[in-house]
Amino acid sequence: MSHHAIVHLELSASDLDETKEFYHELFGWKVKPVKGADYEVFQPSRGPGGAFIQVGSAGMKPGEIRVYIESDDVAANLEKVEELGGKVIIPETIVPGVGIIGVFTDPTGNKLTLIHFQLDPENQGPVF
Repeated sequence: MSHHAIVHLELSASDLDETKEFYHELFGWKVKPVKGADYEVFQPSRGPGGAFIQVGSAGMKPGEIRVYIESDDVAANLEKVEELGGKVIIPETIVPGVGIIGVFTDPTGNKLTLIHFQLDPENQGPVF
């Protein structure tokens, strides 16, 4: 059973180079680019990592923060979201090389993403 932990964050970036330099200097986060994407991944020394996404890429808006919560059963969690008064924005969707996601808003309008990672059989970690 999933602990429904926060496992990934995405922060908007008007300028990827400036943003990654800011957080690297401020917190010492390690940042590396993703080939062919307006996306730079970061990893703090503790806790979940995440990414900086160029504003305009993948619908990212200035000031937007995306929160990813681990799920063993994205479809069941999305069903419960609706039962509890939330709204499903993106139904259960396969993201090749990553896993299964679903996006919802809670009754207040906070947007969150559920994710079930596809594991790499070699090291049992997420495939990305």
